[in-house]
Amino acid sequence: MTTDPLQKQAISMTTRPAHRRQMEARIFDAAIRLFDERGYDDTAVEEICAEAQVGRATFFRYFETKSGLIRELDQRAAARILQQIEELTEPSFAELVRVVANTLHEIWAESSSGLRALGRESSSVPRPTRRVFAYTLEAVYDVVRAAQQRAELSSDLPPQLLAYVVIVQLTGAIGWWLDNTDTDLRALLDGIVGHFLDGYRSLEIRDGSLRASRMTLRKKPVT
Repeated sequence: MTTDPLQKQAISMTTRPAHRRQMEARIFDAAIRLFDERGYDDTAVEEICAEAQVGRATFFRYFETKSGLIRELDQRAAARILQQIEELTEPSFAELVRVVANTLHEIWAESSSGLRALGRESSSVPRPTRRVFAYTLEAVYDVVRAAQQRAELSSDLPPQLLAYVVIVQLTGAIGWWLDNTDTDLRALLDGIVGHFLDGYRSLEIRDGSLRASRMTLRKKPVT
């Protein structure tokens, strides 16, 4: 079976050994403590290593940059999303989008100054969304694909792209909010969710020209 391109890295990341996941969490927690105390810009990688009691080489084995620490947060967000999805029976696309939005709200609404600083820095550094949010992307993809297979979700777009759109839109809203924290995060995310559930319009290229493609939700078929 061929693996979808957007899933290749997500799969490789979720199959990492427990020791690796524990080390990533250890370094991340140490970094956030220092960011809270000293600020993101005033905290060096060497100081994070000292706080986590690891060598500099170990840090860069798990995180390519300081801003790359955001990937550990993605893993934690995905774990929450998967836990909530597993509690649902055949979660619908609407339920999925709400679960993702609610999880992001829970994480960021009460986040510390250090975590918000990391979020702002990470959103300002160009990198593929599928790499930064690989864990969350995988969780979203599975539900989107299942919704299409049940004929609940009608769209001309492939499931891996729809999953990508969900993540880009919701995490993009978080990125905007981090620079405008006086706004209502709950209302902002609810507005994004509304776009998906009421019908999301996008552009696709077909026969060399741009055409509107509408994603619509159908009721679950009665069995």
